[in-house]
Amino acid sequence: MKNQLKILTLIIFFNPFFGFGQINLDVEGNAIIRHNQPQLSLFDETESRTEGIYRNVGDGIQFLSPWGDQEFWTGSSGLISPRMIIEGSSGHVGIGQTDPVSFLHLGQGPDVSLTAHGSLTIGNINATNISFDDNEIQSRNNNSAERLLLQVHGGNVGIGSLDPQSKLHIEGGNEASLFSDGFFMMGSESSTNLIMDNNEIQARINDTGSNLFVQPHGGDLLVDGNSLVVASSDNQVGIGTSSPDAKLEVRSVSSAGNPQLLLNEASSGSPRMYFKSQPASARYAYITSNPGSFTGASMGLGYNDGTSSRRFIDLQFADDYVEIQRNSGDILLCSNSGAGAVGIGVSDVANLPAGYELAVDGKIIAEEIRVEMSGSWPDYVFDPSYHLKSIPELHEEIKRLGHLPGIPSASTVEEEGIQLGEMQTKMMEKIEELTLYIIQLESRINTLENETK
Repeated sequence: MKNQLKILTLIIFFNPFFGFGQINLDVEGNAIIRHNQPQLSLFDETESRTEGIYRNVGDGIQFLSPWGDQEFWTGSSGLISPRMIIEGSSGHVGIGQTDPVSFLHLGQGPDVSLTAHGSLTIGNINATNISFDDNEIQSRNNNSAERLLLQVHGGNVGIGSLDPQSKLHIEGGNEASLFSDGFFMMGSESSTNLIMDNNEIQARINDTGSNLFVQPHGGDLLVDGNSLVVASSDNQVGIGTSSPDAKLEVRSVSSAGNPQLLLNEASSGSPRMYFKSQPASARYAYITSNPGSFTGASMGLGYNDGTSSRRFIDLQFADDYVEIQRNSGDILLCSNSGAGAVGIGVSDVANLPAGYELAVDGKIIAEEIRVEMSGSWPDYVFDPSYHLKSIPELHEEIKRLGHLPGIPSASTVEEEGIQLGEMQTKMMEKIEELTLYIIQLESRINTLENETK
């Protein structure tokens, strides 16, 4: 015999279901049970009961343990250890775990990597496979990383959700903040990371706020069905339009309660809008508004030269007036000669008279008006060569014209108005002529008085 049989105890018992069987030993020392439904029972004489049954059913093998757990031990070099256990009461199966707490409980294995196989491997390690340890899942292909595919044939994935409504549905978690990690995190918590909760996104660097980059390498950004568009080709932003024509275009139908743009000061200050030619420059123009105070609402246009701020134009809405150059300074209107005109009280541009820089439809009051003449002042009247009409000549021309010679008629003034500077010159000419007439009369009077003495 190949193996020496030192002690052999055979128990043949009667089974009411299968009847008597027969056990034979072949020349190799193998025990053979011969029966049409053979089985081997393990009988404990102390307990007077069958502890286990190993039997054939059809083309399969059954191992029955009616009184407790089933354990499978293996080893090498004469030393054995428990490898798998099936608990009798719960049916839990433990592999590498002697006290399984679930239907399949795997014991601690090596950490999963591209070459270490963890606690469980599914697939051929020389081809596509997936390995698990107690906190890692790794998809591999012959020791190289491979894609991990979930629900590729349909269905949703839920994390914290028993009824996922999308391809990935996450429920539960903390608020996304600098110190709370939200529902979802990408990146290292101690370095750059991005977190999200159900209505917030926060970019961080080690618990401090960080820049959030969206489309940094190109492509348009569309929000709410083109309600907000950031066009990558020319870095233009459109609100209410998908094709902005400027760096910022706001397109909507505005009304008193629905403005296109609203600047809302968070405190009691005045909202401002700055305009700079260079980002680093300390100089800028600005528009500011005071929406309401004890003196009423106002809006101003000003300039800061890097040292001090000046408001050029103030619109005071409570008192219905406009201040221009509030902090002093010059004003130029239509500074390009012939390029425009200024109208005061003029209802329409079409009513501006041609050839004039300023038109006033109404009255003007002033303490002083200075008129600079481009022509000569009428001192020429006192020149000896000046021809002063005689009183009879002047009398005849007045009767013929109906007004002083050289002075426009009433009908002409009514129709055409008067040139203030020209009229002042003509009036001065007549005053100087009157002065000469008075001097002549004084001379004649003196002559007559001398003749009568």
